[in-house]
Amino acid sequence: MKKTHIDTHSDYSGCILTDNFSQGLKERVARCILCYQEAEKNGNPAVQYLSAWKEKEKIIWYEFVGDQFRHLLRCDRGKEAEVFRDSIIERRVYKYDGFDHEVQQEALNRTDLTAHKIPGLIHVGHIKILFDQFLFHAA
Repeated sequence: MKKTHIDTHSDYSGCILTDNFSQGLKERVARCILCYQEAEKNGNPAVQYLSAWKEKEKIIWYEFVGDQFRHLLRCDRGKEAEVFRDSIIERRVYKYDGFDHEVQQEALNRTDLTAHKIPGLIHVGHIKILFDQFLFHAA
């Protein structure tokens, strides 16, 4: 397998490529980043990002954040995870009850989230949170 190289001195602010992770994971992340960078160069309008987390430490970070996502967050490189976390207005989780065929909704606002310190806050329901984030900035 050909080694993939990412210049970690330029605009890389992740940690998988520079920390103690398996070579296989580093190669996979590097290939993904190169694909995302190429898509951006070709004018792809997608909001691209690659996130990672250490489950036991409940820490999330971004290995790659595209210009569209950074523009949406209005922040400097390396600050995306912090700005995204601080921008969450509400968390909603929808659970399908296969027995009664009902959808249950759990909604917590920012105060509730802070008080409960819910593990996995960022990656649970991030699509809805990102949608709310986008609407907030677009208004």
